[in-house]
Amino acid sequence: MSLTLSRSALVPLLLTIWFSNGYRVKRESCTDKFCPPGTFCDYIDAPCSKPPCRKLVACLPNKLNGCDGHPKCPPGEVCIEHIIPCISRSCKKEAKCVKEGS
Repeated sequence: MSLTLSRSALVPLLLTIWFSNGYRVKRESCTDKFCPPGTFCDYIDAPCSKPPCRKLVACLPNKLNGCDGHPKCPPGEVCIEHIIPCISRSCKKEAKCVKEGS
């Protein structure tokens, strides 16, 4: 899945990543992070020169959450979501394909 954001959407995202990278906020996790309306908290891979690389906390657009951001399921399967608990209004949803009727 590729993520394409406009400049107006990218700047707040990069600022969130910058602050979440430990420059101002330490030991932040999605469990106790508030994200602005229309976004949800998730961990993204941080660029680094020597793996293993640390994950960053970021507020991502809701259109990437759950079944909305999941690849289309094969015929005979449907997408279901499992909500990951958080304190924000919009929590991360894990999406997966399952057989219809199960």
